[in-house]
Amino acid sequence: MDKATLTMMRVFLFAAITLLAGTYFPLVKMVEPLRIPLLISFFLFYGVMGNLMFRLFGKGMGGKLYLLTFAFTAAGLAGTYILSSDVAAFTLENIAGTLITVPAYTIAAYKLLPRS
Repeated sequence: MDKATLTMMRVFLFAAITLLAGTYFPLVKMVEPLRIPLLISFFLFYGVMGNLMFRLFGKGMGGKLYLLTFAFTAAGLAGTYILSSDVAAFTLENIAGTLITVPAYTIAAYKLLPRS
Protein backbone atom coordinates (compact mmCIF):
# COMPACT_ATOMS: atom_id res chain seq x y z
CA MET A 1 0.00 0.00 0.00
CA ASP A 2 1.44 3.38 -0.93
CA LYS A 3 1.97 6.15 1.61
CA ALA A 4 -0.87 8.40 0.39
CA THR A 5 -3.44 5.60 0.62
CA LEU A 6 -2.20 4.63 4.08
CA THR A 7 -2.47 8.22 5.28
CA MET A 8 -5.97 8.58 3.86
CA MET A 9 -7.11 5.37 5.55
CA ARG A 10 -5.70 6.57 8.88
CA VAL A 11 -7.57 9.87 8.53
CA PHE A 12 -10.81 8.02 7.81
CA LEU A 13 -10.22 5.72 10.79
CA PHE A 14 -9.93 8.59 13.25
CA ALA A 15 -12.79 10.48 11.60
CA ALA A 16 -14.96 7.41 12.18
CA ILE A 17 -13.87 7.24 15.82
CA THR A 18 -14.80 10.91 16.23
CA LEU A 19 -18.23 10.46 14.65
CA LEU A 20 -19.00 7.25 16.54
CA ALA A 21 -18.15 8.89 19.87
CA GLY A 22 -20.99 11.32 19.35
CA THR A 23 -23.32 8.63 18.07
CA TYR A 24 -22.99 6.36 21.10
CA PHE A 25 -22.88 9.10 23.75
CA PRO A 26 -23.99 8.60 26.48
CA LEU A 27 -23.10 4.92 26.78
CA VAL A 28 -25.81 4.49 29.42
CA LYS A 29 -28.50 4.69 26.72
CA MET A 30 -27.45 1.23 25.54
CA VAL A 31 -28.14 -0.50 28.86
CA GLU A 32 -31.03 1.47 30.39
CA PRO A 33 -33.28 0.13 28.84
CA LEU A 34 -31.25 -2.67 27.30
CA ARG A 35 -30.87 -2.07 23.58
CA ILE A 36 -29.27 -5.17 22.15
CA PRO A 37 -28.75 -3.92 18.54
CA LEU A 38 -27.09 -0.72 19.76
CA LEU A 39 -24.90 -2.67 22.17
CA ILE A 40 -23.86 -5.18 19.50
CA SER A 41 -23.07 -2.42 17.00
CA PHE A 42 -20.95 -0.61 19.62
CA PHE A 43 -18.78 -3.68 20.25
CA LEU A 44 -18.67 -4.54 16.56
CA PHE A 45 -17.70 -1.07 15.30
CA TYR A 46 -15.04 -0.39 17.91
CA GLY A 47 -13.71 -3.92 17.54
CA VAL A 48 -13.33 -3.31 13.82
CA MET A 49 -11.61 0.01 14.58
CA GLY A 50 -9.12 -1.80 16.82
CA ASN A 51 -8.47 -4.42 14.16
CA LEU A 52 -8.01 -1.71 11.54
CA MET A 53 -5.52 0.05 13.80
CA PHE A 54 -3.46 -3.12 13.91
CA ARG A 55 -3.51 -3.37 10.13
CA LEU A 56 -2.71 0.32 9.53
CA PHE A 57 -0.15 0.92 12.29
CA GLY A 58 1.27 -2.53 13.11
CA LYS A 59 2.38 -3.85 16.48
CA GLY A 60 3.81 -1.85 19.35
CA MET A 61 1.78 1.34 18.94
CA GLY A 62 -0.73 0.74 21.75
CA GLY A 63 0.19 3.75 23.90
CA LYS A 64 0.20 6.23 21.03
CA LEU A 65 -3.02 4.83 19.61
CA TYR A 66 -4.68 4.96 23.04
CA LEU A 67 -3.87 8.68 23.30
CA LEU A 68 -5.06 9.33 19.74
CA THR A 69 -8.28 7.42 20.33
CA PHE A 70 -8.82 9.33 23.58
CA ALA A 71 -8.24 12.68 21.84
CA PHE A 72 -10.54 11.92 18.90
CA THR A 73 -13.23 10.56 21.22
CA ALA A 74 -13.00 13.80 23.23
CA ALA A 75 -13.28 15.77 19.98
CA GLY A 76 -16.39 13.78 19.08
CA LEU A 77 -17.92 14.55 22.46
CA ALA A 78 -17.09 18.25 22.06
CA GLY A 79 -18.77 18.29 18.66
CA THR A 80 -21.80 16.52 20.07
CA TYR A 81 -22.00 19.05 22.88
CA ILE A 82 -21.89 21.94 20.43
CA LEU A 83 -24.49 20.44 18.10
CA SER A 84 -26.77 18.84 20.70
CA SER A 85 -29.85 20.39 22.20
CA ASP A 86 -29.76 17.85 25.06
CA VAL A 87 -26.89 19.07 27.22
CA ALA A 88 -28.34 17.36 30.32
CA ALA A 89 -26.63 14.11 29.24
CA PHE A 90 -23.23 15.75 29.60
CA THR A 91 -22.61 14.82 33.21
CA LEU A 92 -19.16 14.11 34.56
CA GLU A 93 -20.12 10.44 34.94
CA ASN A 94 -21.23 10.06 31.30
CA ILE A 95 -18.23 11.94 29.90
CA ALA A 96 -15.70 10.03 32.01
CA GLY A 97 -17.40 6.71 31.21
CA THR A 98 -17.16 7.36 27.49
CA LEU A 99 -13.59 8.67 27.64
CA ILE A 100 -12.47 5.61 29.60
CA THR A 101 -14.51 2.86 27.93
CA VAL A 102 -14.10 3.71 24.24
CA PRO A 103 -10.29 4.01 24.08
CA ALA A 104 -9.80 1.06 26.46
CA TYR A 105 -12.04 -1.26 24.43
CA THR A 106 -10.59 -0.11 21.10
CA ILE A 107 -7.02 -0.72 22.24
CA ALA A 108 -8.02 -4.06 23.77
CA ALA A 109 -9.38 -5.02 20.34
CA TYR A 110 -6.14 -3.73 18.77
CA LYS A 111 -4.05 -5.95 21.03
CA LEU A 112 -6.22 -9.03 21.58
CA LEU A 113 -8.29 -9.81 18.50
CA PRO A 114 -6.96 -12.75 16.53
CA ARG A 115 -5.31 -11.94 13.23
CA SER A 116 -5.54 -14.12 10.14
